[in-house]
Amino acid sequence: MTLTGVADLVGCIACGEEVKRQKPHPDLINLALKKAGQSASSAVMVGDTPFDAEAANAASVAAVGLLCGGFSEGALLKAGCKAVYRDPAELNLRNDLTYRRMAGLIWEGGDGRSPKSND
Repeated sequence: MTLTGVADLVGCIACGEEVKRQKPHPDLINLALKKAGQSASSAVMVGDTPFDAEAANAASVAAVGLLCGGFSEGALLKAGCKAVYRDPAELNLRNDLTYRRMAGLIWEGGDGRSPKSND
């Protein structure tokens, strides 16, 4: 994580070796929630397989899918993903646009431009 520059963004780590059952069982997600001290309703699971989405749903966590894992959008949606993005870069872009829109920083056109004045 230090190599990728995200170490300061990670508060805890949960590994598959720490649980008896693997995805699609919710054990790993429940462990991560416990370690983070968070509720399922405050979490989102980002994954690239239907097994990730099934595990998230079994833990009552919202699932978001990424197409970079080789599964189709249909397979990810059928497994329970609430949204599907091409890759982490698109997920980041879309979340940034959503935040900026909610904060009133961009208009509903979604292209990042401010609305033009009618004056």
